[in-house]
Amino acid sequence: MQAMRHALLLPILLGGIVFALAANQADTAAITGDWHLIGATESATPLPQHRVDLRIKQVDGGLAGAILNRNNGAEIPITSVELSGDTLRVQMAAGPATLVMTRKGDHFEGSWTGSAELRLKLVR
Repeated sequence: MQAMRHALLLPILLGGIVFALAANQADTAAITGDWHLIGATESATPLPQHRVDLRIKQVDGGLAGAILNRNNGAEIPITSVELSGDTLRVQMAAGPATLVMTRKGDHFEGSWTGSAELRLKLVR
């Protein structure tokens, strides 16, 4: 009887692991692309001139990112980008400063901590 339970449990556990990995890859793919970092109270339409543009890419083993220079298109690398559930954590080299955001539907809300704390949102 116990051998039968183990035989039934193994496919269920393996299925759960495969589902979790697929869900994480889908979340990672959904976060990639260009984003705009704006003030928490600012409207995303039209985008404010005073903003920071970010590009998040999927790379081997996770995510990478860059701050985009709007004048010449140059990318300034970000130290690390991590997505865990609905929490996005971006570590900047300058400062050091950290952006911690929580998914709220189609955008993220959170704060930038470094020399000062700023409430921000990340929109497409």
